[in-house]
Amino acid sequence: MADYDRAIGFDPSFALAYYNRGTAWRNRNEFDRALADLNESIRLDPNYAPAYGNRARLYRDEGDVDRAFDDFAEALRLNPDGSRDYYARGKL
Repeated sequence: MADYDRAIGFDPSFALAYYNRGTAWRNRNEFDRALADLNESIRLDPNYAPAYGNRARLYRDEGDVDRAFDDFAEALRLNPDGSRDYYARGKL
């Protein structure tokens, strides 16, 4: 986490650092922090499909199937070869 914090401190527009930190927060079951970082990653780079996929998994884990479905759809629109996202969306 400290490295992601440091990277964001050096470059607050570094979308990938927010994505990685958001994923780390998700792995720690920190929903609000994960959501904030994934939202920021998407705001900074709205074409980064993995951020939508991870945010979809976060929503899914919280029981928000509608938002999860929408984010999986956007991830797949941006990256039609995202087999992990097809699989995860199919399990909703």
